[in-house]
Amino acid sequence: MLSSQRINHKGFELGLKTIFTSIAGAIILLFFIKFAYDQQTLQENITTRTTLNDLNDYLDALSIGSSTSRSINLPEEISLDADCESLHLNDYQKKDHKIIYTKPMTTKNINTWVQPWNYPYKITSFYYLDNNERYVLIYSQETKDYVTNLNIPNIIDIQQQPINQFLPQRIQQEQQGKPVTLVFFTTTIPPGVAQIKNAAIIKIDLEQEEVVINNLRQPYLGEAMMLGAIFGKDTYACNQATALEELRRITTIYEQKTRLLQLKTTDTCRNLLNLAQQTLSNYKTATILALPALQEKIEEQNRELTNYDCPTIY
Repeated sequence: MLSSQRINHKGFELGLKTIFTSIAGAIILLFFIKFAYDQQTLQENITTRTTLNDLNDYLDALSIGSSTSRSINLPEEISLDADCESLHLNDYQKKDHKIIYTKPMTTKNINTWVQPWNYPYKITSFYYLDNNERYVLIYSQETKDYVTNLNIPNIIDIQQQPINQFLPQRIQQEQQGKPVTLVFFTTTIPPGVAQIKNAAIIKIDLEQEEVVINNLRQPYLGEAMMLGAIFGKDTYACNQATALEELRRITTIYEQKTRLLQLKTTDTCRNLLNLAQQTLSNYKTATILALPALQEKIEEQNRELTNYDCPTIY
């Protein structure tokens, strides 16, 4: 009887050991599975971070030129987006001060175009990112020359079309639901355009220097900013605000420059530079609607300084 109890007791202990061994084995297995998963996730995060940093550095390199465009081929498909504070790639974001006009995209190919924003002197660079979307620029007889002479890189799928040949039904059939951006350099937008699926609709008023996005009129300052509305209409307003902050910062530097130039020059040049300094002071505090006229005045004053062989503003 006692021997039977000992056997049962040993069997019970053996059963417990087997259970604990199985549990321990399962825990160790789970640990290694989690470790492998964490390593894979870490590697993916590192790859994403490296890709985004490389892209950011690439854009920095492009900005050195006056106007540069390139196509970037990536090793794998990514999800890319940008807001007015940072660049996003998959789940990783990088804060940056670049003014980037783009739309959310999932792609292995990115078309990049960088050009300076001069107003009238260089303020900053604008970056346009695209993934082979189609852009159709529709013009009237009055805007034909301007539209057909826009200097947009060949890597961008830009098509120009007169308004009398534009048919919404044809665009709908050609696109078959694929995204398209329709830009109207016309006084009116034809009926039926709003029914085109996945169509971004923008209207450009060259006379008033305004873009119309979602029925909201917004001014633009120069062609580079107007093009920004075409490539990134959803972030146009906040990108414009960032650009204006940079304009005021750069203008302060030029204002200080004209003040210093007055210290050692002729009386004629000193008077001209003093007038330019006053204009620059007004320029950096002006409302956006007052900026175009002041920008023209600065250009005129700079030409006058050149004519009198004086140090120039820029």
